[in-house]
Amino acid sequence: MGFANDAAGNREVTQCAQYRGVVALVDYALKDRGLSAAWPEDLVDRIGSDAPQPAAWDALRHRESLTVLKELAKAGAYPLLLNVTALAYILYPEPALRHHSDTDMPIREIVRDSLSQVSVRRGYVHSKGIAGELVRSQSTFSRFGR
Repeated sequence: MGFANDAAGNREVTQCAQYRGVVALVDYALKDRGLSAAWPEDLVDRIGSDAPQPAAWDALRHRESLTVLKELAKAGAYPLLLNVTALAYILYPEPALRHHSDTDMPIREIVRDSLSQVSVRRGYVHSKGIAGELVRSQSTFSRFGR
């Protein structure tokens, strides 16, 4: 693969990687496969300088997920982690390499109130859920700025 070594092109590649959430994955692949020498030095430097951020966010998400899961267990709720969170820990050499910003946790209806109480105590805000003929219910809890 050849690259034109120009600042605008390198910036565009970096922005695309950031937008797609693959900066850490690209940085890992460059280092793991020894490809850095084949890429423009400026681009490798840009990717490398942005890569630690996903790892820091993942560490915070991981700590928060464990805290929430422990509190849910105390309340008798044992959710199954689905989607990107599970894939990040199963399929990637490091979970931070798989960008994700949410965790899907199917729970039994009987423990829904426990989940709501734990989430509110942790500073999450409940959004309107989804209900319909094919979807029983879904609740979304979000937390920003903490």
